[in-house]
Amino acid sequence: MLHEAVGGVRRLCSYLPYFGLIKLPPKRPDGVSVLVRSCNDEWMESSLRSLSDFADEVVVVDASTDDTPAIIRKVAEEEGMKLKLLHLGMPMDSYMGDTETHVYQSNLGLRYANYRWVVVWDGDQIAFTDGPNNILKLKEILLNLDRKKYFHISINFIDLYGDFFHTIRDGIHLRLEAFAFTWSPYLKFRDCGRFERMSFPLHYGRVLIPEIHVVHLATVKQAKYLLYRKYWTDWREKRDFQQFPALQDYVKYRLKTDFDTSSEEEGIKKVFEESASRLIRCDYLLRDCPEMLKDEIKKPRYQILYRNGQIVGRNDIGIII
Repeated sequence: MLHEAVGGVRRLCSYLPYFGLIKLPPKRPDGVSVLVRSCNDEWMESSLRSLSDFADEVVVVDASTDDTPAIIRKVAEEEGMKLKLLHLGMPMDSYMGDTETHVYQSNLGLRYANYRWVVVWDGDQIAFTDGPNNILKLKEILLNLDRKKYFHISINFIDLYGDFFHTIRDGIHLRLEAFAFTWSPYLKFRDCGRFERMSFPLHYGRVLIPEIHVVHLATVKQAKYLLYRKYWTDWREKRDFQQFPALQDYVKYRLKTDFDTSSEEEGIKKVFEESASRLIRCDYLLRDCPEMLKDEIKKPRYQILYRNGQIVGRNDIGIII
């Protein structure tokens, strides 16, 4: 009931610009600025290529310590993308940063966005570029929304876990955070502990897009990432950066307390074993898979292993169950 009441208030308040009670949205070019926060993202090339026709510009705030910046420049040049690459010269956790760092990255990127719409994107997201879920249909929706009103948009994702053929229960879900929003100089990301978020004033109307235009490769990543992802938000929320200045320090601590081991390899196996019971096959979800993933799906770098109908491991981890 409360959610419905807030939604009703938002709908009413979204008309305030019509009556001069709220300033009209700033006059900006009618297009999409895609804001990407990146750090050593192994899917960055496919992710950016899937945006080549969708994004009018891509603003990347990068803290990578590998060759990700070179990959970003190469893709932008080959795809003819308008790119603003802001490479941070600051040290950052090589797996995932704390919320303060992410807030800084996000707000820095916002300052460089030039278009009416800002889309928040991660380097492990891949857009559908053809078929019924083509992300250009989403762009058409955005550009046809009332230019005198402010909006924030939520969409459905397919979250993939472990490999391209598995998700978890409720793996298709509506993201609570905004996927896209009307740019305003007053909007800022803020640190909420476990996550960074943007709070929208009541005059921002909310639009829910039920169609799925994006695949999120949540844990379709190197084995070490599975371990670090498990403890990432706990480390952020704990905020004991004196004792655990980097995520790696907190992971070492949790390996000892949770599994009585100091071995990351052993920890990876334990974490995978814990998650295996939650995985369900979802081959049907990618019947019309994103173009950028078709070659990967034919010869996947990560693949869940089965024995007698039961998950027993992954090709890069081995049989562990």
